[in-house]
Amino acid sequence: METVFVNATQDKEIATLQNCVLRQLMSLPTRTATPSLYILSGTLPIRAIIDSRKLILIGNICSGVNSSLQYLFIYQCATRSPESQSWFVQAAQLLAYYDLPSVSDLIENPPGKAEWKLVVKKAVRNYWTTRILKEATEKSSLQYLNTAITAVWSTPSALENWLQPKGCKQGCCEGSNGNRSIQNIQ
Repeated sequence: METVFVNATQDKEIATLQNCVLRQLMSLPTRTATPSLYILSGTLPIRAIIDSRKLILIGNICSGVNSSLQYLFIYQCATRSPESQSWFVQAAQLLAYYDLPSVSDLIENPPGKAEWKLVVKKAVRNYWTTRILKEATEKSSLQYLNTAITAVWSTPSALENWLQPKGCKQGCCEGSNGNRSIQNIQ
């Protein structure tokens, strides 16, 4: 998936599918605001995950030993127009989108694989967290959602509380057949 750049229509279809699955998993109405899906589930949009993988691949190309591929990368970025459908041009635009170093900078000073993964993960997470929280504050339906205590890409405390009911002791929810179920304990 990291070698394919999807167009806007395909991106929208993938995002719609992810949102539908998240709504079904959390039993939320179909009209639930999208930012709340990501905040409550602790996930990022699928585009962020795909972009992370693409950026890691770009880092591997730039720090690899295959100099002909690096020269092709630089040549494509220098000679093609920004509207080009070239993978290399779109990859360079993706680096700029997340405020990461340019292709030439990565080739001149290649980061280590683990270091690059950490930089990419942080840049993508920061960008999408900021964007999701900004969208959440703009929605009047989410005015009571406490976004200060939530962090995207972590299991929110609201879900942890839902998974373990208050006042429920270990094993108190077991039925007669040994299967666990969530029920109200008085």
